[in-house]
Amino acid sequence: MASIFIIGADWMGDIANRFFHNYFADIAIPFGYYLLLVLLEDKYKPFKKWYDKAGSVFILCVISESLQYFGIYALAIVFDPWDYIMLLLVHF
Repeated sequence: MASIFIIGADWMGDIANRFFHNYFADIAIPFGYYLLLVLLEDKYKPFKKWYDKAGSVFILCVISESLQYFGIYALAIVFDPWDYIMLLLVHF
């Protein structure tokens, strides 16, 4: 999956390409953030509890989505205001 994120999905069909550009980053990035925090939990005590990791992932995703609104494409390029609601539902 990560290789598709790096390479792109232009070579796939229209439906897969549309899914990739609109939803893949919204699904993959929170999982990636969480897994990175799991790897760091031994070194950094604030990330020992799952809800601290979940809150940190939520904040990172909101920052990423807000940067997209201002035209700064950090990890994704499609701004969608419904992503904020999706993040709230998924994290809490």
